[in-house]
Amino acid sequence: MAAQGSFYIEKAYERLTEISADDLKRLEYEAREKAIRDHNYLMDYNLELGIKKGLDQGAKALIETCLDYSCSREEAFSRLVEKLSLSPEEAEK
Repeated sequence: MAAQGSFYIEKAYERLTEISADDLKRLEYEAREKAIRDHNYLMDYNLELGIKKGLDQGAKALIETCLDYSCSREEAFSRLVEKLSLSPEEAEK
């Protein structure tokens, strides 16, 4: 098993040496790596943004429903904490 790992490490090292020796290939590799990092960052950012917007819309809908059914402020507060898993500080906002 260790011999196979050594073989793959040796091949990877040879490929890395080959890429780093050729300026054009190295620049292409670095551009590709940057594109992957940028893509991953934007995906994470947009996911967090989507979650935040979804929670905001859910909270507004829950509050409107509570108002429609004449729930008390305390009941609306407890439903925000329970149903949307908000902290008491977030629910107060």
